Amino acid sequence: MADLQWLSGQSVATPIVAVAGNSLRLKVLPGAGEKLPLAIVSSTPAVANAVEVNNRMGPNFTTFILHAVLGGETSLSIRSGDRVVYGPVQVRVQPVLTLPDQTTDAGLLARLLLAEAPNPTLVAANAQAEIGESLRLMRVVVENRRAKPSSRWGSQGATNLADVIRAPGQFHGLGSYPTIAGDVLANINNILRLANEAGDQRQPVLRAHVEAVLQIARGPRPPDPTGGKLYWWRTAGSGAPSSDVTLYKTLAGNSFYQER
Repeated sequence: MADLQWLSGQSVATPIVAVAGNSLRLKVLPGAGEKLPLAIVSSTPAVANAVEVNNRMGPNFTTFILHAVLGGETSLSIRSGDRVVYGPVQVRVQPVLTLPDQTTDAGLLARLLLAEAPNPTLVAANAQAEIGESLRLMRVVVENRRAKPSSRWGSQGATNLADVIRAPGQFHGLGSYPTIAGDVLANINNILRLANEAGDQRQPVLRAHVEAVLQIARGPRPPDPTGGKLYWWRTAGSGAPSSDVTLYKTLAGNSFYQER
C-alpha cells in the first residue's frame, strides 16, 4: 500500500484536515509492486482537489498539492492504473476563521482576549487547560467595569466597552483602539493566521483557542463567580493593583482580583 506523506517525510494523519484556501504539499511513495504514474482523485473536487501532480519516475514518488476550496467533506483516492493504492480517506475542509468587525463589541472583545490571553502553544499543558476559564473571567472584568465606571479600575466616564478598553494604562497596545499597537496586532494576526493554516502542527490547538475566544466574545456575558466584585487582572507575579483588593484566582499566567 502506498504511503501518503508531507514533503518532510512525516506520514499524514487521517482524516486529512485543511482550511478553505490552504494548499497542502504532499507526496506519495508507492508500495511494493505499485507503479507510477499515480492519479490523485477527489470525490468532490469543489471541496478539495489535487493540483500540480508530478510523477517523478527516477526517485519513484509522486508530489502534489491538495488545494482546499471550501468548507465541507470529500474523499481522496490514489490510483495506479485501475488499482486503488491508497484510500479512500476522508478530507475535512474547515471554513476560514475571521474576527468580527472591529467596530462591534464582539470584535473588540475578540481582539482583547487574543491580546491578553497566553498563546496556548507557548505554555505548559496545565496552563492550556486554564485558558478557557481565564477568557471568561476577562470578559466578566470588562463588563463589570462598564457596568460600574470608577477611577479605581480606570473606567471613570465609560459608557461602552470601547471606553473601558481605551482607558489609559489598562490594556497594553489598545489605548487607541480600534488602532492597535504593532506588537499586539502582530501577535493577534499571527495566532489567526496559524489557526487557519492546516499545514502547521500548531493549527489544531490555535484553531480551538480562536474558536473559544469567538464563542466568549459573541456570546452572552458570563456569570461573575464573585457576585459582581471582579474588576482586575494582572500578569501573575506582578502584584495586586492596590492594597484593598483580594486575589480571586490565578489562571494561565494571569491573576484576577476582586473587591474585598
